[in-house]
Amino acid sequence: MSNDKTLADLLWSASTADDIEQILNMVIGASGLTVIPVGRPNNIGTIRMASDPGLALIERLTNGIDSLLELAVLLHPDAAPKTPQEAAKLLGVPAGGIQEMTETERRALAERLIISMHESNNKRRPSVRVDDRGVGQHPSMFWKTLLSLNESNKVGMPYTMGTYGQGGSVTFGFSRYTLILSRRHPDLLEEGQEDLVGWTVVYEEQTDPSKNILPRYVWVVQEDGTPFTLPASLFPDFPHGARITHVEYDVQNLQGPFTTQLWQFLHAALFEPVLPFIVTGDRSNDVKKKDGTPDTRVVIGNATRLVNIASAKGDLQLGAYDSHTIDLGTEYGAVTVDWWALVRPEGSTSKSDPAASYVDANSAVSLTLHGQRQDTERRTWIKDRAKLPFLFKNMVVHINANGLLPLGRRELFASTRERATESELRKLIYERVGELIRSNEDLRALNRKEKERLLKRSTAATNEKIRKRLGQFIKSKLAGTAKPAGSGKGSGTGPSSDKGTFAGGGTDKSKSGGGGSKGGTGGGGRNIDDAHLPHVPTEIVFESKQVRIAQGRGAYVWVDIDAKNGYLPANDEDLTTRIEGAEGHGLFLSSRSKLLGGKSRWSFLATEDTSIGEYKLHVELMTANGELTASLPIQVVAPPKEPAQPKGGADEETGPDVRWIIKDEWPDGFDAQTVGRVDQDDESTIIWVNRDYDLLAKALASSTLTADQIEVRADRYQFPVACGLWLQHHEVTKMETPPEESYQRRELHRLAEAVLVAMDPDVELAATDGEG
Repeated sequence: MSNDKTLADLLWSASTADDIEQILNMVIGASGLTVIPVGRPNNIGTIRMASDPGLALIERLTNGIDSLLELAVLLHPDAAPKTPQEAAKLLGVPAGGIQEMTETERRALAERLIISMHESNNKRRPSVRVDDRGVGQHPSMFWKTLLSLNESNKVGMPYTMGTYGQGGSVTFGFSRYTLILSRRHPDLLEEGQEDLVGWTVVYEEQTDPSKNILPRYVWVVQEDGTPFTLPASLFPDFPHGARITHVEYDVQNLQGPFTTQLWQFLHAALFEPVLPFIVTGDRSNDVKKKDGTPDTRVVIGNATRLVNIASAKGDLQLGAYDSHTIDLGTEYGAVTVDWWALVRPEGSTSKSDPAASYVDANSAVSLTLHGQRQDTERRTWIKDRAKLPFLFKNMVVHINANGLLPLGRRELFASTRERATESELRKLIYERVGELIRSNEDLRALNRKEKERLLKRSTAATNEKIRKRLGQFIKSKLAGTAKPAGSGKGSGTGPSSDKGTFAGGGTDKSKSGGGGSKGGTGGGGRNIDDAHLPHVPTEIVFESKQVRIAQGRGAYVWVDIDAKNGYLPANDEDLTTRIEGAEGHGLFLSSRSKLLGGKSRWSFLATEDTSIGEYKLHVELMTANGELTASLPIQVVAPPKEPAQPKGGADEETGPDVRWIIKDEWPDGFDAQTVGRVDQDDESTIIWVNRDYDLLAKALASSTLTADQIEVRADRYQFPVACGLWLQHHEVTKMETPPEESYQRRELHRLAEAVLVAMDPDVELAATDGEG
């Protein structure tokens, strides 16, 4: 084509549908074109299988990271990395990940992968571009790589991330057009291959609906079926890699300024990325530098951001942190769970959720593989399963599944990566994580502190008559119900099949290391400062002389190891543990926490079939100072008898603590449309009834009512509404998948409206807009 330079410039800068159509018209006028299906003719079901456009974009970034890793490996033929983390070392990433890099080092590496937003002339659907300076694909291989479906391109590449995903093709379904440019790294061209930039456009081709033929996604090629190409010399800013522009991409809730929407989303969805990357944009509402050029920010993932809370904007402190490796058995491998509890300092006037700048309400718990989120749980899971009702909005939980073996990965991960497979393995992982969080002393102390703070703000406790009536109501509802969730039903031959919990399981009572805010905590948690500790340990000591565990239950013990933070699990290959007892005894060391402040928490589980008797744990740790050894007697006993009738989180005779809460005392999440809520932990149940709920306020606003009559009506309202609040809470906490919070709020609104009408049929109630 005589105007190749004009075409190349347009291909490089295109961001609108008009740009794409101009490109296609130029080609049609010069040489003609045809289209072929992406992968196969009936491809729409595969390409449109994703439901979340944001997570689909993550697939593009994952492909970009894989391309950079593949290039590094191909340029180092003697390297044989087995994981993405090992391959990243070839690019200068330390063994500890990007959190050990300086800001300058991160930005230099991040320049190789950039995601950006651009004007598309469609306000609701900007164009999104992903540029990588990776290995790139030669045009002759487009059909098998960039435009393929379900190809085994990454088999034999254990250092890539995309093995379990559907791939970047899912992004086609959210784009009006997708423009693809790719150039193979010049040093990796095969014999006979010319250094060319290949390009194509992907779009959904509509078919005749009367013939009942499904639409399909196609890509444009030359009339002979080969990809379009241009000389590499026409693209001076394109040394190698890929440039993919999704024109009019359906970003939905990510269409605001990147600094507040996309930037935060990417940190959460790529919680611990193998490589850093840059997010930027040149739209009118994107952030600009002083010289008017687009600002750029490096995405490092929440795991790295949370390492240094002190640098976060806003008044935040780290109240508690811990990390545990959970053994799931020889078939499944292991996962590691980290959690952070963020708190506001004394005197803070902030009313936002402490964890809001890191995760939203639907993704407080993230399960990742190689840093990419594969599954989430809502923060209400922390409230209901981990029994932290006053701390759940402060929590960020990360489950790292890199340690899963192939069988575990196959059972857990789905190809869309939007949600893990509902399986026994997923249930087991979340059970173990919930038990560890629930039994953590620092978190329980912080939860208690938050509860006391809230109770101090609320002085309007209900009268004892209503409290006792409610206690009797709860007692009658619980009569004959099954024993509480979490009771052990252990069986099987390894940690993966044991269901023991820590509830009533002979929990070790040794102290967790003292209070204070040293080592980065600001909420009175244990001291994790390691300044006084050596790099290589000289002793390993169990703080308890013996651990006592009931069948089907769990227990834990603190272990003192005088070494720097993280010495374990960093040196796990030098650690050997063995429980002395009959083969298949069913007693397991189920998890170990990261060594922090010279202490590690080791948890044990016993199945219901574990024989009652005496056992012994033997530990050997090889160090530069020689071999360190320790042993711990373990006694397995019969489980305590379950109560004939379970309690509901409070004494049934006295009843739960029922409190009015007024507007000036509203906690986070309360407003004029909030009926109330129930907060239940292992110590108490508190039912908050909103005194300034809008329908109640209207019902009590009549000028004909005396002060006494108002008080009587309020009491008559409070009891049935408190009963309804407790009933909903009780049922929701038993559900595997609770309904959305918005649905629960609407149900309580209908309850309150019915109670008020029953109290006085003549009272006027005006439903709030959007409710009911």
